[in-house]
Amino acid sequence: MSETKPDTAVPKYFLLKAMLLPVIVIPALVITFLVIRGDRAEQLYLRALDAAKRGDYAAACADFARAGELGHAESACNLALIYQSGVVKVENARELTEANFLLAALNGSAQAEYELGKLAESNAEPDYKQAAMYYRSAALAGLPEAMVALGKLHEKGLGVNKSAELAKEFYGNAARSGCAAGAAELGLLYASGELGEVDLSAARKALLSAAAMDYPRAFTALGFICEQSNDMVYQAQAAEYYRQAAELNDPEGMVNYGDYLKRRGQTADALDLYLKAANEHNFHPAQHRAGLFYFSQSNPDYVLARKYFERAAVQGNAASWINLGIMAELGHGFKADFKRARECYSMAEKLGHSDAANHLRQLPPEPVGQ
Repeated sequence: MSETKPDTAVPKYFLLKAMLLPVIVIPALVITFLVIRGDRAEQLYLRALDAAKRGDYAAACADFARAGELGHAESACNLALIYQSGVVKVENARELTEANFLLAALNGSAQAEYELGKLAESNAEPDYKQAAMYYRSAALAGLPEAMVALGKLHEKGLGVNKSAELAKEFYGNAARSGCAAGAAELGLLYASGELGEVDLSAARKALLSAAAMDYPRAFTALGFICEQSNDMVYQAQAAEYYRQAAELNDPEGMVNYGDYLKRRGQTADALDLYLKAANEHNFHPAQHRAGLFYFSQSNPDYVLARKYFERAAVQGNAASWINLGIMAELGHGFKADFKRARECYSMAEKLGHSDAANHLRQLPPEPVGQ
């Protein structure tokens, strides 16, 4: 009688399954882990947004930080923006801002790359090449604001080759994506003549597109274009554009509309606009005009005049340096000080003011030894 031996043969495909098991199971486990991790990051992100809406920025920062560490780009970007805004006081705000923007950028945030470009531009010594690198990356990802920023660098030749044509291309791409700033910059470029000739028709078309999106600077630019015409209809239209710009809180529009009102004797209304642009926007042309107002009254307020001239002067307003020199030379509001007058006129001369040299010549000679 024959003996039946147990079947010890390896089951069919066992070795193949054993080989494939790690290939299938391990990625599945990784994917599951990442999904869980992603869900957790999203939960933290939403909780942080809710805390920020309530004004609990400490809680928002804690959850944004934890979500950012889990790879959530928007959380890291929002955390950086909070530190940048100053609503949460920390000693190393600049470093934390940059570190979180970098983390967000590494996790794919085009917005963070754009913000890093802005940081590079805002350094005490701007790094325009680095700014251009970040803007270019964000622009390639489709961020319109980055396209506009890169266009400006090309228009001015900062960190990249100076090219009005490339600026036009970037502005145009941003405008076509529905970006009001892109349309406005494109219009201003056409009006500047940097493309070889002034094209007011193309400028108006682009600026009107931006104005349709209530972009303040577009109204100011349209007003300026209209103001260049001798046609009274265009002059009236310029004033209307400036008024709209002022209502949209554009400081240049406020100044231009204030100038229009001043020419028509509405000095009080003009001053209100100058002061708003000067104090809320730190806009030096408005500060200079406010100084002139207080300086030229029948009963001048030299203290206020000097205050606004000084604020404008430190921002490089040459005309304000001239007026400060005149006040020092004539002793308006304080004792005459020829040395101070000479310093003010010299600053105006360095800034290219055409009357500065004449004012300097009319000063008494400096005493020997000074």
